[in-house]
Amino acid sequence: NNTPDECEPDCNTNGVADDCDISAGTSQDCNTNAVPDECELDGDGDGVIDDCDGCPDDPYKTNPGLCGCGVLDVIPDGDLDTDCDVDLDDYVVFQACFGGPYSDVLPTCSSADFDADNDVDLADFALLMWYFDR
Repeated sequence: NNTPDECEPDCNTNGVADDCDISAGTSQDCNTNAVPDECELDGDGDGVIDDCDGCPDDPYKTNPGLCGCGVLDVIPDGDLDTDCDVDLDDYVVFQACFGGPYSDVLPTCSSADFDADNDVDLADFALLMWYFDR
């Protein structure tokens, strides 16, 4: 009869047995444990229970994405290897692209031309160092 009795749980106290909530689609059960998601722990308050949340301590993400949990998926200026930080690995990429003033930029190196003057030179290196220090 869909009305819970003392033997049927109704964790969300809506007057409908939990299994009926789930089968009717009025409650989600992402971890398929027969307990409506609204009755389970969502430690970061992002609307996805911890069992189904790829970043259970990050209220802004439910999966690690490109940069991982706790870090917004924004590639900073100077991040030539697109791993969400500017470090010595980016210097290695820059070094491979360095050609000096008035040298053509290889298509794979356009991101190292920070000042957009069609070469990868010391002016771009100065910008990389500025990005590195931020």
